[in-house]
Amino acid sequence: MLPRGRCLQLAFSPCAYRATSHRFKSTLAPKCIVHEADHHGIPIRPTWSVYELLSSYPQPTIHPTALKRLHELSGLIPPKEGTPEHAKLTEQMERLVKLVDAVKSVDFSKVEAVKSADTNKMEARSGDEGVLRTLPRFSPSPSSSSSDRALPAQLAPDGRIWAEGKGIELDRTVDASEDSASGQALLKHSSRVRDGFFVVDADRKRRV
Repeated sequence: MLPRGRCLQLAFSPCAYRATSHRFKSTLAPKCIVHEADHHGIPIRPTWSVYELLSSYPQPTIHPTALKRLHELSGLIPPKEGTPEHAKLTEQMERLVKLVDAVKSVDFSKVEAVKSADTNKMEARSGDEGVLRTLPRFSPSPSSSSSDRALPAQLAPDGRIWAEGKGIELDRTVDASEDSASGQALLKHSSRVRDGFFVVDADRKRRV
């Protein structure tokens, strides 16, 4: 048995303190993250972010040619290349492609659609009843470049109403048929005409 003074000396020695603190640290519960909430218990600010979840996924690159082609297929006019609007739109489209690629990378091969209790939907299972179609897995290639996002021009025609270089022919005249009425001839369909104009009753009562 050690003397009392020797026991106190060992208890307050640096080695004993480090061992004790390490032991207490290992047994403590993990730190709880507290989010500020209102009186209903609803968090005031978002507790998670989509960008944070997608931070580990590779960032795709959209070529300006692909962005222009997407606008043509949508019937839209893209912003001029090199402008802040073009850069902002490209960044937004890249984020959208990144989100789609992240969803496509999830493996749904073992997920089965279960028949709902309150509907008459068919149950999709592997076998004679049908096989559930799954999304293709997305595995980004290290050698992928911005040209991979380019869209071939022969995939679909131009989606705009007027093709590039074409416009509305303002001087074009339309030949009206003899049976169709136009101009002053339309006045014959009105019950009241005065001085070559239609007469429309407003608030006053119509005289019989």
